[in-house]
Amino acid sequence: MIKTLMCFFAFSFWTHADPGADLLKQETQLTDDQALLYQKISDQLRCPTCTGISVRQSESLFSQQIRSAVIDQIEQKKAEPEIMQFFIERYGQWILREPPKQGLHWLAWLVPALFFSLGGLWVARFLFQKKGSI
Repeated sequence: MIKTLMCFFAFSFWTHADPGADLLKQETQLTDDQALLYQKISDQLRCPTCTGISVRQSESLFSQQIRSAVIDQIEQKKAEPEIMQFFIERYGQWILREPPKQGLHWLAWLVPALFFSLGGLWVARFLFQKKGSI
């Protein structure tokens, strides 16, 4: 009985398809220009299951599926804006690692710069302020 179970599990692991292997095969079939576009787009898309990394950096199954979809879009000769719009329509602006530099999203870029500038001015004022005599 134990031998039968061991053979069953060994066979099931042996026959299990590896989604990463299929993705690797897709990646190696891209031309140089397609590979550059693939890398650029997959670096701009956020991993839905990980924290703070792109789908290119992630090995999660969901990220592998997204990377495979990127390759499919590239093979259909779609341009970068079309591919990005494809993912924005499905996942929303959240899928982008950087907020777009348009509309109210400019605040995400300007507010930190404003705080750092004001903080720098405050520190400079504090350091260079003449101390009064007692």
